[in-house]
Amino acid sequence: MMSDLKSHFHLARRLVGVALCALPALFALASGLWSRPIPPAQTGAGLVLVGIAGLIAFFNLYLLYLRPWRYRRRKGTDEGYRFVSGLPIVGNLLVVSGCLTAFGSGWVGGCGIAVALADPDGLAWFPFRTWRDASLWDN
Repeated sequence: MMSDLKSHFHLARRLVGVALCALPALFALASGLWSRPIPPAQTGAGLVLVGIAGLIAFFNLYLLYLRPWRYRRRKGTDEGYRFVSGLPIVGNLLVVSGCLTAFGSGWVGGCGIAVALADPDGLAWFPFRTWRDASLWDN
C-alpha cells in the first residue's frame, strides 16, 4: 500500500515537471492562436527576440550534435573530447519575451513554438533528457 502511494507520488511529481517544462511552448501556442491586432513594431520586436532564440537553439544543436561528430571524425575517437553546455533556458526566456511583446501574432507564436521545440537545451527537452535520473525525479 505504501509503495503504491509512493509510486503515485513519483508519477505526479514527473507529470508536474513535464507540465512546467511545456509552459514556454504552450505560451507560444496561445500567443499564436489568440489572434488580435498587433502594431507592426511590436510584431517586429517579437520576431527579433524569437529570431535570437532561434540562433541560440541552432548554437545549442551545434554543441550537442555537430561538434562531437566533427571531433570524432577528425580524431577517430571520443577520447579527450570536452563536452560543453550551450545556453540552457536562455532561448526559452527569449521565446517567452518575444511572445509577450507580440502576444496575438500568429507569426511570432508559430516561430516561438518551433524554436522552443527545436532547442535541445530548452525546457521542452528537459524531461526527456532526465527521465531516467531517479535522483532528480524520485528522491
